[in-house]
Amino acid sequence: MYKQKKLDVDLILIDLDHTLVEHGNPTLSNFTKNTIAQAKKLGKEIVICTGRSLEDSAHYGKKLELTYHICFGGAVVYDLKADKIIHFYKFSLQELQNLIDRNFFADLNLFVNFHGIDVKTGMMKDFFWGQKNPEFKKHEMKNSHFVQIKDLKELLKFHIFKINIFAEVKTLDVFTPQLQSLTKLNVIRNYPEILEITSNNISKANGAQWLIDLLNIDYQKTLAFGDSHNDVGLFKFVRYGVVVANAVPELKKIAFAETKKHNEDGVAQGIVKWILPEKKL
Repeated sequence: MYKQKKLDVDLILIDLDHTLVEHGNPTLSNFTKNTIAQAKKLGKEIVICTGRSLEDSAHYGKKLELTYHICFGGAVVYDLKADKIIHFYKFSLQELQNLIDRNFFADLNLFVNFHGIDVKTGMMKDFFWGQKNPEFKKHEMKNSHFVQIKDLKELLKFHIFKINIFAEVKTLDVFTPQLQSLTKLNVIRNYPEILEITSNNISKANGAQWLIDLLNIDYQKTLAFGDSHNDVGLFKFVRYGVVVANAVPELKKIAFAETKKHNEDGVAQGIVKWILPEKKL
């Protein structure tokens, strides 16, 4: 009987939306929770590595009793047990000043979120801009902790590490290539109506690299699960990149292997197939 070859892996990085869970559906199956628990018992470090904010993603790591968490597309590495940021990357003042001076956000049909850290307190700080956009009221109600800014120069007082732009698809169809051609920033469009902007030193791969160095893990013993464009750099960095079946073609081209869809427990199925030991008959 053929036995699946197991991979020698110490670190497993897992994207969230459309990889581990359905976007908008926070449910983790019992099979997924039990499988991850088994991998942890084997000494595997399991880390969620997501583009989502800390507030909108940390509860998954806590529910799975994980220690470390990478969020904001790799900008922030968080210790869930100690409940504190242990590392972060940010826009340089020059990069931020350039965005402001070029007036990239002058189109009031854009709704923009800025995520950062207060220099004085070290606490997370979130801002929004573009109150005339139809999305404004919805996001204002959903994210009541966000602070409205009227002068973008106020951002220069903070460590800003991620910018999310919400707009109509046709608006972003025009705006995205303009921004990509005029800046050297990471400009990623994972969803038709959402644009993510980070500094070039911010990526899931860099967040993972920092954690690997902290934990003294050999990168040859790393594996990542993903589905989208912002996982490409991570897949190029880790030893093994495993896509869920619903992943974008670009990521599938560079993947080591493919597992089932995210809504078919693809991550858990992959861990069983390539990580957990075969059950004795």
